[in-house]
Amino acid sequence: MPRRLPVEKVIELIEKKDMRGLSKGVSMIEAGGEDRNRLLKHAKSRMSSPALSIGITGPGGVGKSTLINSVIKKLREFDKHVGVIAVDPTSPYTGGAVLGDRIRMFEHSNDDKVFIRSLSTQDSMGGICEAAKHALNLYKAFDFDVILLETIGVGQDEVDVSIYADITLVVFAPGFGDIMQACKAGIMEIADIFVVNKADRPGADALQEYLHNILQFSNGNHRPEIVKTVAESGEGIDQLIAALSRLAKFPRQSPEEKQRRRVSDEIRSFALAEVNRFINSRLNEMAEPVINGDISSQEASELLLKQFVKSR
Repeated sequence: MPRRLPVEKVIELIEKKDMRGLSKGVSMIEAGGEDRNRLLKHAKSRMSSPALSIGITGPGGVGKSTLINSVIKKLREFDKHVGVIAVDPTSPYTGGAVLGDRIRMFEHSNDDKVFIRSLSTQDSMGGICEAAKHALNLYKAFDFDVILLETIGVGQDEVDVSIYADITLVVFAPGFGDIMQACKAGIMEIADIFVVNKADRPGADALQEYLHNILQFSNGNHRPEIVKTVAESGEGIDQLIAALSRLAKFPRQSPEEKQRRRVSDEIRSFALAEVNRFINSRLNEMAEPVINGDISSQEASELLLKQFVKSR
């Protein structure tokens, strides 16, 4: 079993821009605990990177990973240093990530200017797991030019990516996903750019027109661009990069507003994680008096919260 590096050594490697340090650091973040907290504190003190973070979300099967693969290729043509955080489903056997994204992006594995890491959802809501949110801070301390953050897919609560990404892409493809369900989930509101991928398939023009019509009735002054791509062949990627460049110069939210939303979510995440850890460690103990009829479930929950406050 490989020896775990002390957090001081991981920080040293990260300061030297050594990929081994970033890899070990992300593992440390996944593990949690005091080492994670020390690492994040150091990372935030070093977050001077102007890296552009791009969130990519959309229903399963629309080609998000293939799109990312094509975007990486194009960015590397401009000698950009690219980091990727891919949130994958959790394996029911290992508890880790089902590494589909790294398999699809394997061609970049020997490129020392590209770093790709898959993280498991761990049953988190919001489309991106807590580890991915914290890993983003670590990436920003590593001087990437562009950071790509892929979510597991669109769902009723999967809109957190817009809080952490500077620009959010929402990807659709003809015949994949329910756009009306996406509208209900708030996806239309978080999109900076809509990507109609697999645009060489029947129904792509109709999908583009449908999105255009929906946007005509949306509130606010912001009108996301709609870009058609065929990620497999690279068609439309130049237009997508151009749209990203325009948005990077003229973001729809100020950096200060973005930072306030991000920091507020981080505080909430850390606080809820602490409360959940405490409650989960005492659930079985508290279940007994409820089962015996001594107290109600509500009384048990109030008692747990009082115990938590007292333990602090």
